[in-house]
Formats: sequence, C-alpha cells, structure tokens
Amino acid sequence: MRLVQHHIGQELRGGAAPSTPSTGTPEGESAVPLRPFLSELFDAFTHCLQHRSSCSVFLEGLHNHYDLSAPLFRLLLHLPRVKDPYHLVPCLNIVSSILRLDHARLYASTPLTAVLKMFPVGEVVVAPLQPAYEPRSSSFSIANLTTSTTASKSKEVSLPATLNMTTTISLPGTIKPTLHPGTVKSTSLADRTTMTISSRGLHTQCDINNEEDVLCSLMATPSHALERHVRALVEIAVKCGQLTTVRAALSRLLLLSAHVKTETKIPRRSIALLLDWLHVVDPELLETPQPLRKMLLFSKYKDKPLGVGLGGYSQAYLLGTFTQQANWKTLEQTVKELLGGYDPSLNPGGVLDFVWAVTRVPKLWQGRERRTPRHASDPLLMRLQPLHLQTLALYVLGEKCEYFDINTEHKTKAPDRLPLLLQWYRDNDALYADLISKLCQSSILPVDTPERKANRSLLFQLYLRRPRVLTLMTSEARVLLPVMASADEDDGESAADVAIHCLLTMICSPVPGREFRKRLPDMEAAIRTLACRHPLLVLRHSHLIFSGLGGLTPLNLIALKGNNNFDVLLVVVGVLELLHPHLFSLRHNQAVARIFDCYLDIFGRHGSPPDLMAVATRVVDLIHAWLATDRPRALLYLVPKTALLKSLSLETKEWRSLAVAAASAPTTPMQIPTEDPTLHAPALPLPNTAWLHGEAESVTAKLTHAKPGEEQSEAWRLLSNFASRAPMAIVARRFPNFLCWGLHNSESGIRDIAWGLTAKVLLHDPSLAPQFVAAVLHALHSSDCSVARCACEKLPDVILTMHEAAPDVLTAAFVAVTSRVPSSISDLTKALTLLTLHTGA
Repeated sequence: MRLVQHHIGQELRGGAAPSTPSTGTPEGESAVPLRPFLSELFDAFTHCLQHRSSCSVFLEGLHNHYDLSAPLFRLLLHLPRVKDPYHLVPCLNIVSSILRLDHARLYASTPLTAVLKMFPVGEVVVAPLQPAYEPRSSSFSIANLTTSTTASKSKEVSLPATLNMTTTISLPGTIKPTLHPGTVKSTSLADRTTMTISSRGLHTQCDINNEEDVLCSLMATPSHALERHVRALVEIAVKCGQLTTVRAALSRLLLLSAHVKTETKIPRRSIALLLDWLHVVDPELLETPQPLRKMLLFSKYKDKPLGVGLGGYSQAYLLGTFTQQANWKTLEQTVKELLGGYDPSLNPGGVLDFVWAVTRVPKLWQGRERRTPRHASDPLLMRLQPLHLQTLALYVLGEKCEYFDINTEHKTKAPDRLPLLLQWYRDNDALYADLISKLCQSSILPVDTPERKANRSLLFQLYLRRPRVLTLMTSEARVLLPVMASADEDDGESAADVAIHCLLTMICSPVPGREFRKRLPDMEAAIRTLACRHPLLVLRHSHLIFSGLGGLTPLNLIALKGNNNFDVLLVVVGVLELLHPHLFSLRHNQAVARIFDCYLDIFGRHGSPPDLMAVATRVVDLIHAWLATDRPRALLYLVPKTALLKSLSLETKEWRSLAVAAASAPTTPMQIPTEDPTLHAPALPLPNTAWLHGEAESVTAKLTHAKPGEEQSEAWRLLSNFASRAPMAIVARRFPNFLCWGLHNSESGIRDIAWGLTAKVLLHDPSLAPQFVAAVLHALHSSDCSVARCACEKLPDVILTMHEAAPDVLTAAFVAVTSRVPSSISDLTKALTLLTLHTGA
C-alpha cells in the first residue's frame, strides 16, 4: 500500500489540473502511465471481494490497518477526478461494495469508513461484481501475450543459446472463447461430459487431455481470475489423472513469459501465482524442463539485482524449498548438470549456495553419530569428477569477478567459498596443481581487470588455507604474493595461525628456569622455519611480538640479562632478519615501528653495555635495511628519535650512522611513494669477514685433500674450530657439500661434527634444508647400524627445519628403528613430538 501511495502521490504532484480531452485525443491520456497501477490495484480488490472465504478477512484487514488503507483511499478520492476519469466508475463500484458488505455495521465508526463515505457513490449506477472487473484497455492480462505472437504468425519461439536448450516451445495459434454460464455447444456425449467436468470453476473452456488446450486457456484467462482457473484445472486434472498435462502447460507458459518479447508483460502477481502452483504440482521440478529449472533457480536478469528471479521472486526462497523437498537423486543430478560446464548466464552465487546447501541438507544428517571424534572430517556426500571441480572453481572466480566489478572500492567482501572447494580437494596434489597453474597464469597478466583481481584473491586465500601450495606456484606468482596480501585487507584465517600464535606467545613470554631455556631452541627452530618459508603468515601476528617485548622494557639490567630475557631478545631479532624484506611492507609499518620502539626503549634506559652489544648491532643493521628499502618512511620514524640516537652514539660507534641519518633528514615534507618498496629491496648486508677468507680457503683445501684416517679427522676438527669463530653464513655458503658427506661417514667423530654443524646451519638458514634431505635419508637407509643409529639420535635436532620433507624422513627413520636400531625408538618419538609445533603449517 505504501508503494501504491508513493506512485499516486507522485502523479498528483505532477499536475493537479484535470486532463481535458481535446479533439482526436483519447480521454485521460495523461493518466496512461498510471493506468497499469490502478488496473492491478482494482483487480486485486475485486478478486478479494469476490471470494466469500477471503472477503471477511480482507475487510477486517482493511479496517484494522486503517493507517495504510485510509490514506490510500483518500488519494483515490482525488485521483480519478484529477488525473484519470477512466477509472472513476470501477473505483466507485469497489467503494460501494466495501460499504455494502458491512451488513452488521461492525466497521461503521472506523477511520476508513469515514473516508469511504466521502466518495459520491450515489451519482453512478453500481454494477454487480459478477463477472469480475477487467478493464478493456488494461495491458496486464495473460491473454495479451498472444497479441504479438499471433500477429507475427509465428508458431515457434526459440530460446536463447545460453540456456543450452535444443528444443523449441510451440505456441498456440488461437485462443478458444470463454464459456459463460448457460452456453451450450453441440458436441457428442463424451465431449459433453468432459465439458461438464471442465466448466466447473474454469474461466475458459479447455480439454484437460490436450496440453495445447490447457495452455490456451491459461493464456486467455485474465489476471484476476487466474488463481480460480488454475485451482480448477488442478482439481480436474487430479480427478482425471492428467496432472502431467497441467505441469507441462505451466512450465511452457513460464518459459514463454520470460523469453517472448511482447509489448506488455505478465504482471508479477500472475507470475508469482504460476510459480506457486508449479511448486504445488511439481515440488521437485522433476517434470520441469532443465532450461526452466535453471531459469527459475539460477538465471541472471539484466534489469534485476542478483538473486531476484522471474516475476520478482526470490531465488533464495525457491532454492531453499527445492533443496528441502527434492530427493537425493534429483539434487545430485541437478548439481552435476550445473557443474557439467560453466554457464555465464547463471548467477554464480546462487549456484555455489545450492551446491553448499546440498552437502549440508539437514535431513541427510539426521540419525548420524553426533559425538564425532575431535579431528574427524565430515564424510563426502557426493563424489565429483575433476571436470566438475574445475567448473566449481570457475563459478567461485565468477562470483569474485562480479564483486570486484561492482564494488570498486571493496566495500562489500565476496563470500568465502574455499571451504566448499577444499572439502573435495582435501590432499589431492593433482587437483591443487591444476588449479594453482591456472590461477598463476591469470594472476601475472599485465592489465588490471576484475578477472585478474579475482584470480589473485583466490590464489592468496588458497595459500592461506593450504600453505604447502607455495611449492606449486610459479616464481612470478610467488614474487607477487606480497602484492596480493596488500590488496586483500581482510585475509581471513590461515591454517598456520594456531601454530604461529602459540610459538610467538611462548617465545615472547619468557619464564625463569631451566625448563624454558631447554625448550627455547626447539621453539626458535620452529618459528625460524616458518619465518623463512612463510614470512607473510608470520607477519600477520606481528602484534604478538611488540606486545611481548613491551613487558621487557621496564626491567632493570640484571633482570634483563637473567631469567632468559636476553635470549628472547636475540631470538626475536633473528626472526626479524628472516622476515626481511617483507617486514618493511606498507601494511606492516606500524607494527615494525612499535617493535623497534621496544628495543630503543631498552637501550635508552640502559645505554649500550657490552652485554647488550650483540642485540644492538643486529638492531642497527635492521634499521639500516629499512633505510635501504623504504628511506622516506624510515626517516619519518628516526627523526623523533634523534636525541636518543645521539646519546647512544656517544657511548658506542655502532649508533653513529643512524644518528647522522636522523639529524641530516630533510626538514621539508618528503614525497612518500605509494608502491610496495619490498619488490626491489636489497638484501641484508653481510658482516665483514674478509679476515676469515684465508682461513676458510685453508680449511677447504685440507678437507678436500685429506686422506682417510687421522688426517681426515684433523681436517674436520679444524672445520669445527673455524665454525665456532666464524659467522654461520660463511659455513653455510662454503661447506654444505662436506657436511652432507659427513652425515653418513663411517667415523663417529666426523659424523658428530657434521650433524652438529648441520643443525646450526639449518637453524641459521632453514631454506637450505632441501640440500640436506638426501644426505639424511642416505644415513637412515645405511646398512651400517652405527650410521643409522647416529642419524636417528640426531634426527630431533634437524626435523623441525626439515618439516616439509618430514613424511619421507620419518618413514625412513621408522624402517631403521624397526629393522636395524630398535634402541632409537625414543629418539623417533621425540622427533614426532617436536613436529606438533608445526601443527597446521
């Protein structure tokens, strides 16, 4: 009613002068745009007043909701005289009927009755309400569908190619006339019997056995009489066993209303009525053509928002009723038809909602075990082929493209569809490889389009949920991961979130005692491995770092050096070094600044004593790396710290370069670039080790030319002595081949040195782990029991940094323990226990 009031009010405001018909001009020509609204309104009123079952309820509703009905009739009181005299008589007929139907005068004193009595009902002859009012010029009639089709003498109308329909819809050429009461037609006895049955409640004569006849009767019936006619058709069809004919006629009429171009369209009320009856006679849409099923449930319409179907019907409601009422065979067939090939004419959101709903239908879960194990995965209700999964991924991309195309400012986020994909992908590497390959190809395109944004968004979300797909990405796509992360502000959850959160929380919350000092190396190895392999995932939790370090800043120097606090400061600095250059991306500037604040507060409180120089040197190198990567933003951070840097530079020379950089910063505002500075960031500067080159060359020569025996053992002792004094970066760069060879050497002394240095090298740079996997497997498979036992004993020292190859390494260790060295079962158990630190990663 509010909508009708709005339209009528606009018409009245448009011009209050009565329209005077001129010569050759039809009466009320200015009201032609409003006539469809009035025709539909009067049709609805007439329809409700004609039915005895609904008449009393309708009257009660009108008078009870007088706040809506009274203003509406007050507008109708002025509108026919001012804008549209054509509808004056029907309006007065309806008002008179409402007044006459109040026999008991129950509503004589309501506000609506007061308005209705203002109508001049005595000035016109009130026509009976039977037959129902149908304006001759009203364009809202199903019968008008045939005016354009018969005028063109076209017997067939082809549907668009997007529906993949090979058949056509045959249209009736003529419409049979209405049978009024008392009309008799000369027919045979059988036909007379059929007519007698068919004419009960029908508005138009039809043969219930003939689909064309039923369709003709539906098209010839005006909108106000359509519900009574369809109800009578269904009742007669049930008695005669011809319900299939009515289903087919309703389906054809709905298809015709959607795809035949006519001057006038079926009213929304009539289409909704047809859909309701189709839902009654065919709730599972079993006998409904596949094109109509797609059109009703999933099609997109140009002039309507997504999710609004034929006649303004909500596709979500139709999908819900269809999903709940259809049997499993129908649902499975519909899903496989949808996923048989990508159809751009369908609403991808509707398709994905339907597929998700089918896998979560409540009635399919009734009677199942409710107390399932904690880590149990839901069983798959439906098996899909790789082709179906590829189409499903295309629909996910299609939905993302629509969101990126419509919401250019990303105000609305596309629904998360990855759980739908992953419930079928699971751990199938072949499926992941195919999908990742296609996403990478589309993500590196040079032109920024909604398609490229959608592919990048899905690729990054897939990386978050399954970090191991990083190995399947191309090098070009891997470089663009920081850009993808910055474009997607709300990343969602990641499979590694729990592991990273636990590790950073435990590391940044030191506890006094030997137990924490014993566990710290294992936690450091785990977090360094994650930081090296997945820096973007670790940086998502950077707030845990400065939150934990903030508790160390007020401690005095003695407490800072004790209680494992100093070790935590070193571990955090080492993790930050591995996060370079992603550490200095635009989205992490605030977190980086707060982390450096914690360290500078400690140095500002205690200065730079020799005990803290190991931390101070590495912090200074990190700030220099920030200056080299993003100098404008780094200077914005350093300028307020100029006084502190000057005071620190007076104590030690390591701070002088930063003090000079802060003091010499330009006073005028600098132009800050908007692009990501990490794409072209230089590497961290290596320490000056020129004085060690000669000794390193000497050790390399002795290891190369040493003969087996005492000479070879002496060369390895020299290597151990050199590694204790030199930076681990030199050992990792110069001696990896010697270390791999020493892991399975027959001399126990050499093996111990090789395993010890390998653990240190992998802790320093976990990215070198793939180079040592083959040597570790060779040692575990060795027929020499001493070599296999040593490998099993040292396995807990390296398993955390080799967690990507853990399945192969643990399998080899299990074979060795069960066949050759059963005494090492405790070492294998410890290695398995340590791997729980990587849960989810």
